Amino acid sequence: RGLWQICSVTYQYKQPQLPEQIRWMICDCYVDTIRHDLSPEKVIGLEYKEAKELSLKLINECNIKLGKQPDIMT
Repeated sequence: RGLWQICSVTYQYKQPQLPEQIRWMICDCYVDTIRHDLSPEKVIGLEYKEAKELSLKLINECNIKLGKQPDIMT
């Protein structure tokens, strides 16, 4: 829940024009993708490079899948 909340608050701050329902769908996708690929321990231990790679993966899999422009990056 904490990860989803961080995602939602970050999007709300960085992309205030994004409709709430779209923000929720993106954050659901982000959290589902992270849970599928990584354990909580692995997420906590990510190095900077790994975190950047994960961010790109989430953007590519979630933002674009939901029909959002790829320039929405948080």
